[in-house]
Amino acid sequence: MSRRRANLGIAVVAVVAAAGVAFVSRDSRGASAGPLACNHCPTNVNGLFVPDASANQFSFNVLPLTNPSGQPVTLDGVQLKNPSSGVRVTKLAVAKPGTLSQLERASYNAKVFPAGSTKPLTGASVPPGTSANNGSIVVYLEVPAKRGTYTISGLVLDYHQGSAKYQATYPEQARICLGQTSCSSAEVTS
Repeated sequence: MSRRRANLGIAVVAVVAAAGVAFVSRDSRGASAGPLACNHCPTNVNGLFVPDASANQFSFNVLPLTNPSGQPVTLDGVQLKNPSSGVRVTKLAVAKPGTLSQLERASYNAKVFPAGSTKPLTGASVPPGTSANNGSIVVYLEVPAKRGTYTISGLVLDYHQGSAKYQATYPEQARICLGQTSCSSAEVTS
């Protein structure tokens, strides 16, 4: 084999290896997860049963804001991963540091998030080097006002650091059993 072919073979292996590393560091949508990546997060299933089918508004407050990098990040939005038909986000906010409330009925939100305790998520900044709770993301949800089980298999956080845009996926799941008196706590499958 010629020296040129050997060098070409090494170059191809290096490119494939580099592409493999790049692929591993990206989420399922192909965007880099960046400094807020959830590399070893356990799957958490948050379940709630609500006998009254007309009580169809909820808050999902499960993502503490931490930023282990040396630069601030700016939050751009949150998307639901694999939501059931009819599940939609009505509002996104950042809560002041405190206890995470998990999945709650909207009627309970005034107690959990009194006036002035949240601010809009879009444009909120998370300072660098944050390892403690610096507030948390609150996703306000609405499901169809009819009996059924509604699920989300995760949350996708869109944010940027300087001009670089990122998407970090978190396996925080929700199961809302509306018009029912019990609810499974089994993992949500897509």
